[in-house]
Amino acid sequence: MFPGLGGTAGIPLVFIQPGKPVQNSFTESFNGRFRDECLNADWFDILGDARRKIGAWRQDYNQRRPHSALAYRPAQHRLT
Repeated sequence: MFPGLGGTAGIPLVFIQPGKPVQNSFTESFNGRFRDECLNADWFDILGDARRKIGAWRQDYNQRRPHSALAYRPAQHRLT
């Protein structure tokens, strides 16, 4: 899959076991949120429409919504 990703640094690739999503809970949480808030909420007409809507959701997710790691402030205020 990614043979050179960690091999040069001596980092082994460790995959989660099939049927064990709790081994990667951050990814599973993100995937569920993305599915619920973006994919299930929108109907995509063409590829360009999907890119635009997903891009807008990503911008909101990364910049405007509050994050618990930032004392529930949006990421755009992380330096203040």
